[in-house]
Amino acid sequence: MDLSFPQAEAAVIGSLLIDPDGVLPGLVQDLRPEDFADTTLRHLYEAARGLWLEKKPVDPVTIGAAAGASDEYGTVAAQLMRSTPTAANVAEYAAIVRQKAQLRALQAAGLALGACRTLDEARALISRAADLSADTRREESRSWRELAETFLEDLSAEPDEYLELGIPELTKAARVQAGQYVILGAYNSVGKTALALQMAWALAQSGKRVGFFSLETQDRLLARRIFAQQTETRMSSIQAHRLTREELRRTADLVEKSWELPLEFFQAAGFTAADIRARTLSKRLDVIFIDYVQLISAEGESPALQVRAISMALHTLAQQLGVTVFALSQVTLPQRDSKGRRPPLRKENLRESQQLANDADVVLLLDLSDPDDYASNRVLVMDKNKDVGQARMLLSFDGPRLTFRYMALPNGSAERTAKMDEKRAERREKERRAQEKRDAQESAFREMEGGEEGLPF
Repeated sequence: MDLSFPQAEAAVIGSLLIDPDGVLPGLVQDLRPEDFADTTLRHLYEAARGLWLEKKPVDPVTIGAAAGASDEYGTVAAQLMRSTPTAANVAEYAAIVRQKAQLRALQAAGLALGACRTLDEARALISRAADLSADTRREESRSWRELAETFLEDLSAEPDEYLELGIPELTKAARVQAGQYVILGAYNSVGKTALALQMAWALAQSGKRVGFFSLETQDRLLARRIFAQQTETRMSSIQAHRLTREELRRTADLVEKSWELPLEFFQAAGFTAADIRARTLSKRLDVIFIDYVQLISAEGESPALQVRAISMALHTLAQQLGVTVFALSQVTLPQRDSKGRRPPLRKENLRESQQLANDADVVLLLDLSDPDDYASNRVLVMDKNKDVGQARMLLSFDGPRLTFRYMALPNGSAERTAKMDEKRAERREKERRAQEKRDAQESAFREMEGGEEGLPF
């Protein structure tokens, strides 16, 4: 079977020679040299692309010289230019070349899959094949005029749909949308997995296809937690198999109503970010939860470098696929002050890598209202949100049933909290400026120390 379609490849080269200034700006975004199966045509395209990027003339003579064999390549280029009737259809020619390149790569991946000796090799190939089939490499741009027209259309349409997060007040405050990357951080046993399950269930009920990747907890144990939440049954009763008749009735009702719920659980111990991406694509998921990010397998000389690579991969996944990613994260508790008081959690406390805070669109931090009492209420801090800003809310936590509920603050508390947040932000900004000043002074001092001999200082 011919997987190259040389006519389309030849027509692309002929088109760019007919109208290089009109054709090449689009081609360099859509096609790569390796998309060409014909070696000669690949070299010609690579030469033309290089000349255009360097703002040099593109014609049969110049690309022949740039390709390294001016007589041979120049003659071929001139023939292609004469045989191509028009450059008007170059977009269609390029699309054919790109599709054939995808097909060749997919077939090569299929052949290589049969030669894999380890499961990791096979997973990497499957992930690569999923990326190829989705054609995620293409970058689309729109002019300001097009964006402005879209904005005006949006004004007359229904308001943006925010993802249902299981707590109405949280849905309204966070305003999470499709394709965003959300970090949910908390210390051990504070309840981040329980909150994630509550969110996942609400999202699935709203019709989103949800995947829950658990790298730590068995799926049957996660199912127990969901039944405890949704049927208001004590976890200890579920574990002991001692449900009352009413609890059994609620359990049966829940199973009947949720039988077709689009919620899937993945036993993800040992998964890489590529494994998660492959399954997200194959299952066509809208939202994924990862519990938790520091357990994802990755290469790197240190845990910080590993988490950095993982975070960048998850951020790319969210942007390219339009999938909302909720990545749970461990935190490192801030040190207590001289009076034994522990400061509240901040995004800087996310464990292993500041890259998590940098990449995320939203950072949620779940903390104890009393740091010394695990039975206390929880404080959910939105320490970063590119579209909304910072916020915090108080949640009650029903430990036996693993359920979170919003708690309205007493009169005046909201205003006091807002002022405290404002003062806290001012202090952070003051600390940041002071640190920048210290860094600048240290840099200047190092430059003076390393100055050339003979300087007056």
